[in-house]
Amino acid sequence: MVYVIRARFIAGSASVRLDDFRAGIMAWLDSPIIGNGLDNHTYVIRYMSSFRSNNLGFSNSITSVMARGGLVYLFAYLLPLGMLVKNGSKDEKLGMAIYFLLWCVTIVTEIPINIYIFSFALVRGLENRHPTGISQPKHMETIHD
Repeated sequence: MVYVIRARFIAGSASVRLDDFRAGIMAWLDSPIIGNGLDNHTYVIRYMSSFRSNNLGFSNSITSVMARGGLVYLFAYLLPLGMLVKNGSKDEKLGMAIYFLLWCVTIVTEIPINIYIFSFALVRGLENRHPTGISQPKHMETIHD
């Protein structure tokens, strides 16, 4: 295991990923509320280290979202997660926690399955909100003896 981790750092894979986090945060700090533009993928490049001049791709979603859309765009991703954590079942919470961790370390920001999963989290989070929010209409409630 140690050999694999060491090989990743030497080969540059881990170094590039860590540099992506650093570059994304630096770009986000330039405009933390509204970001630097949703279609502005190149903005982060100015903060990437020179050792990776031939590898200018980005490898994580969370700092990509933060750098491009700021806290406003990040909120659009975190709201469904928060609602599902608050109102979802244990299995849903565990599944979403695992997916969120993977989302943070991979670049799957706007692919269709990602949009579906975050939409599912929003719908399930709203659906399970009985005490103070959305609940079933009276004619659909089950009558218990």
